[in-house]
Amino acid sequence: MRAFHVTAVALPLLLGAGAAMAESATGTVESVDPNSRTVVINGNPYMLEGQAAGLKIEQIKVGDKVTVQFDVNTNNVSQIDHAK
Repeated sequence: MRAFHVTAVALPLLLGAGAAMAESATGTVESVDPNSRTVVINGNPYMLEGQAAGLKIEQIKVGDKVTVQFDVNTNNVSQIDHAK
């Protein structure tokens, strides 16, 4: 019975270890590459996911101030909007 309790506690911790961690950043767009769907913001490259919410890649221009929601492990953007 004790082994079952250890497994019941440890399994969710192990499964959660690979979960995506989201973060946000605000900055100025330095470059936009529509072919690779990549934008560089404050020196950091971010890749827009296929279903990224907010602005479309065609609407993003160099010099725009934007806020991105992204996965800290991959820098894949799930949302991008003009900063307020």
